Amino acid sequence: MRQPAEVVCHNDFAPYNMVFTDRRLAGVVDWDTASPGPRSWDLAYLAYRLVPLAHPDNGDAIDSGLGERARRLRLLCDAYGSEHEPARILQVAVHRLHDLAAFTKARADQGQENIRSHVGLYRRDARWITAHADQLGRDVA
Repeated sequence: MRQPAEVVCHNDFAPYNMVFTDRRLAGVVDWDTASPGPRSWDLAYLAYRLVPLAHPDNGDAIDSGLGERARRLRLLCDAYGSEHEPARILQVAVHRLHDLAAFTKARADQGQENIRSHVGLYRRDARWITAHADQLGRDVA
């Protein structure tokens, strides 16, 4: 459980766990890792997947520049609520990815070898966010 326990976090809140009807969000599935935690924990992972906040070589990343990613991050934060600033969500995303890498490594060490490659991917994406945080967190018009 993460603190503060503000809401029930999905902990894998991403497009692949969303159901859409007529281009509108109709539901969210796959709640097996849900737990209490701060809103920013889920928002940071959603930003990681939607913006995306990933190294350009990550197969899930869209081909867009830092300015476009900064715009998308600001739009997501504004839609979620004014208390969630991009710079803070970037910090949480880095922490979230390092936590996810450790969690994934532990599962791989317990026999789930098929997920081991994700450990390096999460760590590389965290380094990429850190290296570009100033550009990604700046205000965009």
